[in-house]
Amino acid sequence: MDVVKLLRTAVKLGASDLHITSGSPPAVRLNGRIKLLKAPPLRDDECEDIVGQLVTTDQLLLFARDNHLVFGKTWPNLGTFRISIYSRAGTIETSIRASATDGHDFEQLGLPNQLRELTRRRRGLLLITAPMGHGRTTTLHALISAMNQENRRKIVSIEEPIERIIPNDKSLVVQVEVGTDVPDIETGLLAVRQQDADVVVVSELDTPTDVALALELAESGHLVVAALHVPTAQAALRRLIDAFPSDAQPRIRRQMADVLLAVFSQRLVPRADNLGRIIAAELLLVNDGIARQIRDDRIGIVDPTPGLGKAGGMNRMDQVIRRYLREGVITVEAARAAVHDPQSISDLT
Repeated sequence: MDVVKLLRTAVKLGASDLHITSGSPPAVRLNGRIKLLKAPPLRDDECEDIVGQLVTTDQLLLFARDNHLVFGKTWPNLGTFRISIYSRAGTIETSIRASATDGHDFEQLGLPNQLRELTRRRRGLLLITAPMGHGRTTTLHALISAMNQENRRKIVSIEEPIERIIPNDKSLVVQVEVGTDVPDIETGLLAVRQQDADVVVVSELDTPTDVALALELAESGHLVVAALHVPTAQAALRRLIDAFPSDAQPRIRRQMADVLLAVFSQRLVPRADNLGRIIAAELLLVNDGIARQIRDDRIGIVDPTPGLGKAGGMNRMDQVIRRYLREGVITVEAARAAVHDPQSISDLT
């Protein structure tokens, strides 16, 4: 089975992912839901043959060592894809995610202007959070593209893997791939200190060392944009701080309070008209009061008055989802699956 033909089918359908698993037909994720393609179930050897079309000999050696491999691959006139290869019950399988091919315009993506304004800051930490598969990488690339188009700066982006090449515009964009250019994010963050960067973008803060290095870079005059796989601002702050031993947490809270600019949290919700998914988001802008709550370890009560764009304000995601439901943009089923508090939409269901 030709993997390029499968990818063309996925792209034509507008799917975000292609899944190759033994015992099942090839499957795609369309508008957040799995859809099986019309094909016979794949055998073990067919799965391994498809994987063989994706990897080099060196990559196979890495997979044999780690039993897992993630990398980016580009096909002309088709696109760039993030490929994850793994083993299940002794069979090699793969999940392939398509990168956006139509640019990263703020308005098209539904991103707020306040987020663009934050990219103009010269120092500090901006966190982007979202569950897996909810557009986090696309938002990161939109931020890079916005800075690239507006300012003459050096932007170093540490990505695992690189899913889309961003050509230089006004800025110098250096995309560093984990596993190819550096062994891990920590090494990339250590190296960037000697690379005269103005902006550092990190696709994921994986370890306490990664977090500590990101905070140091923000303190030393860099704008750091980093992503986390968590659903809310509170969860992001809690995860970053709790990653450290208790005796180190007061220092981390002080650093966080001093450099954190904002936390942008998003998720993608299926539209009622089946024309893709729509972004639901909240933006926590850090003011003196919120910084004090972080410093005093009162993160659980970080919940300022609603209002996207107000200084120190948060547009709670549940309020956005409620508005979409009231306007008929999303279904009750989609709203129930997306909200954090079911009571926020109880009167509309």
